[in-house]
Amino acid sequence: MCGTFLETLKRLFKRENVGDFASPRSVMKESYQQNLIDDGEAWLDMLKDKNLT
Repeated sequence: MCGTFLETLKRLFKRENVGDFASPRSVMKESYQQNLIDDGEAWLDMLKDKNLT
């Protein structure tokens, strides 16, 4: 699920000319700054967990 969400956010940012982000972490940080997600730290933790598997 995380991967699909990240791809959706990347497409949104690209469409809105916010930027083209190289890493999932940068996508999450920008999403938090844009108030698209509430708990940025939880999403970053989920990314860390995803990378461990």
